[in-house]
Amino acid sequence: MSFQPPKSASVSEEVDVIARDLMTPGVVAISVTTRLAQAAKALTTHRVHAVLVISCEGRPAGWLTAHGLLPLVNTDRSLDWAVDAIAEPVTTVHPHATRAEVVELLSQPGVSRLAVQEQSEWMPEGVITDIDLAGVVGAGA
Repeated sequence: MSFQPPKSASVSEEVDVIARDLMTPGVVAISVTTRLAQAAKALTTHRVHAVLVISCEGRPAGWLTAHGLLPLVNTDRSLDWAVDAIAEPVTTVHPHATRAEVVELLSQPGVSRLAVQEQSEWMPEGVITDIDLAGVVGAGA
């Protein structure tokens, strides 16, 4: 009988990691009627790459991203509305979705963040980006 060292659980073997464990809690949100100058200030003030634009009915309408504002830097569009600068649709994931489901969603073209929410009409309780997943990989190293 040979000695077998105990197997240490790797990140890939953890099956109990769910979306709620991976997310960054909270979401910076603005109204569709927010001016672009105010939206840009929200990005820099909160040091985030995207803010969630909320419809007049209170539902997530899309993500206004720092990258999406780049084409507007050399224009006088500061009086335009946040709704005019939505760069990415809202892709949602249930808080109890598995890590594999999260990875699958984030791997889709055009999806760089996930709103973690119980129902699509509700405000998200957090957001998951590729950076959040990179942190999980780093934790297993």
